[in-house]
Amino acid sequence: MHHAFNSYEHYAYGADELRPLSKLPRRNVNGAGLGLSDFGVSIIDAMSTLYTLNMFEEFDRGQVWVEENLFFDKRKTEASFFEATIRLLGGLLAAYDLSGERVFLDKAEDLGSRMMVNFLGSESGILYPNLKLPQGQINIDEGDRVNLAEVGTTLLEFGALSQRLGNETYKEAAERGLRFIHAANKGSHEALLPTHIFRETGLPDSDQYTVGAEYDSYLEYLIKYWIMNKKRDDFWRDRWVAMVDDVLDRLRVKGNGTAAIAVEFEFAGTEENGSLSPVMDHFACFLPGNIALGLLHDAVKGEKAEEYESFAKKMMNACYFGLYNTTTGLGCQSYYYDQDEDKIVPNDPSYKQRPEVIESLVMLYRLTGNDLYQQWGWSIFQAIEKYCKQEAGYSGVLDVTDENSGSDDEQQSFFLAETLKYLYLLFMGEDTLSLDEWVFNTEAHPLRIM
Repeated sequence: MHHAFNSYEHYAYGADELRPLSKLPRRNVNGAGLGLSDFGVSIIDAMSTLYTLNMFEEFDRGQVWVEENLFFDKRKTEASFFEATIRLLGGLLAAYDLSGERVFLDKAEDLGSRMMVNFLGSESGILYPNLKLPQGQINIDEGDRVNLAEVGTTLLEFGALSQRLGNETYKEAAERGLRFIHAANKGSHEALLPTHIFRETGLPDSDQYTVGAEYDSYLEYLIKYWIMNKKRDDFWRDRWVAMVDDVLDRLRVKGNGTAAIAVEFEFAGTEENGSLSPVMDHFACFLPGNIALGLLHDAVKGEKAEEYESFAKKMMNACYFGLYNTTTGLGCQSYYYDQDEDKIVPNDPSYKQRPEVIESLVMLYRLTGNDLYQQWGWSIFQAIEKYCKQEAGYSGVLDVTDENSGSDDEQQSFFLAETLKYLYLLFMGEDTLSLDEWVFNTEAHPLRIM
């Protein structure tokens, strides 16, 4: 973390990311839709990791930068609502919860208040995905469909903002669209929804079912929101349980006994005509850890808990051996499971510094105490050191099957926020950001359970 962040400070401070090979700043962050541009994203994303690792001098410099440079009313810009929520709003709230410094909450309130208009553009309360600053005007011509990850990945951040400000408005706005969607689909016999829904009706607008990209953090936040609210509203837990049951029933591909893979299912008119696509992306590997977190908080008990734990362990195997059993020991972006040959083949061989596998290792280690998960994490860390470390920071790799593959020349802001934080937590005691006291947003920003 010292090498990564100090390289960013030296070559790109105030920019959104560092290009570690070029030693140049990058003034935008790729992500959902429009991404983010000119918000110093790596600073905000790194703050909670800096504090957790006791890098207080860097944290203090970051606080000064936020005070003097982070303003949401100075210029017109269009950005991804999703990325602004998880990286900026989540990062500011976590920095406040960790340090108690009021400036972070003030900035979070300023941003959150400007984002509220995105919830108000439709009768359903389902948000619009493009954020316009500073005026906060929405474009009602953006389209009538939205993916569930964008809709669902608001509960923690806006719920936390409400708690800290004593203002229920933010929490109610984040909940409203989701409650509408769940009510609209209440008659369906399956809990698992497709990736996209219509904004006005909340009904499906897709035949694709997955726990990966465009869906992952929607499922992730259901159990985390229940935990963050001290388990007072079982609506969110019950929804999570029903969806996990559905995942196990409909998206599980059984391999050679070591793998239970949650993949994609696509309808072709009717469920009988549907087919499984045995491709799993790195995003889906949040699920073993998410299930482990639910078990740590007794979301299910008895035989169901045993079934969940068995699946989580097997899917963890599938994630680690499927994504990281490569020439370099780095994880590919996605893989294909050949059921006829019972073998796994990289589908997208790039390594993009993603955290989901490591996050799940942390949660399963805290659930089971099995140091095998630490061993796997240490192997991943060594591969990062060998193949990703540059003179200035760390980069991704173009092809994990080739030891001589080139670098993508990108140090992702989430590498600072998530990947390095989770690697650190994997080797620390359970009192370090205890899961009884903290819940992590999908960018690994810790929010205090109040």
